[in-house]
Amino acid sequence: MISDGKETGDFAGILQNSLGYSPDSKRLAFVVTEGKKVHAVVDGRQQQGYDSIIDGRILFTADSRRVAYAASVGRQQVLVLDGEEVPPRFDAIASRSLTLKPDGEGYAFAASQDGLWTIATEQGSLGRYAAILRGAPVYSAGGKLAYAARLGTRWLMVVDGKVLGQYDAIGADSLVFSKNGEHVVFAARSAHQWRVFVDGAPQQDFDALGNASLVVGASVNSVAYAGRLGNEWYVVVGGQRVGPYEAVLPGTPLVSPDGVSVLYAARSNAKWSVFMAGKAIGSFDAIVPGSITVNRSSSRLAFMAVLAGRPLIVSARKGADAFDVIRDTGLLIGVSAPRFPNQDTISYIAEREQAFRLVEVGLP
Repeated sequence: MISDGKETGDFAGILQNSLGYSPDSKRLAFVVTEGKKVHAVVDGRQQQGYDSIIDGRILFTADSRRVAYAASVGRQQVLVLDGEEVPPRFDAIASRSLTLKPDGEGYAFAASQDGLWTIATEQGSLGRYAAILRGAPVYSAGGKLAYAARLGTRWLMVVDGKVLGQYDAIGADSLVFSKNGEHVVFAARSAHQWRVFVDGAPQQDFDALGNASLVVGASVNSVAYAGRLGNEWYVVVGGQRVGPYEAVLPGTPLVSPDGVSVLYAARSNAKWSVFMAGKAIGSFDAIVPGSITVNRSSSRLAFMAVLAGRPLIVSARKGADAFDVIRDTGLLIGVSAPRFPNQDTISYIAEREQAFRLVEVGLP
């Protein structure tokens, strides 16, 4: 494991994508393989071995004090909190369902026992259902707990123990709290129409909604998502519909770190553009899904695009009419999405002569 240029450890293997820092960047965790077991390594200390760690995913609480993951022991699965197993063991713990309360004093996850599903918390189990929606449960900033579950043929939205509504279907991964934790937003289907619901109140009707497109900015008025009517796609921002487009890039819209600007990529006349605060940036043959990123001050964005068969990294300032194309002719750009290590530098991993390099480019 290489951190700040220093190599540490002597492991048989390190699980792909398991590396993660705590929110304060002072703690490091990852998963290693030793023989037939996998171990979490936290702060350089190797913990007890398990048959697997679910998703290879280790979570820190928001204050960086506590660390948790779900692990397999034979045919059962269990929560591990600060290196200790938390009983009981379950038949299964749903992938990516483990979430930690913002104050660090609680947890929640979807677990099955004897053919039924429940939400397991530090205070016990909540309900017995036929299924729990993917992407649930979710905590608000203030510690409210929300999840969607199926009872019979109907899906229920449950917020702080109260049923907010019943629907034919609820969109997987669509459950989102506003940043202040006061509003809950989700996508659901009733009578063949999909709608976004804000605190249970329905918004506009669509034939379909974009997969994982629902986001909430600094206020409930900045709810954004992609929706389809017939063969045309639209982006809704704060209740206002923009479009139509031929397509909207999967995984967009996005909200800038300051919670103010909405970004998305859409195609018109067979060309793709990125939109930030309503302004179109460029005209490309393709934009790589998952590559759009914004610096912490929300003043710059970057993304990967393809033009005339060539991969490019594109950078632009918020509100600017022009954009910059970063070309490094000796490198094949496209191995990783760009990132901002600081406000005015773009970094990415690229390949040259069968070797990988970390490239950093200062922006004017």
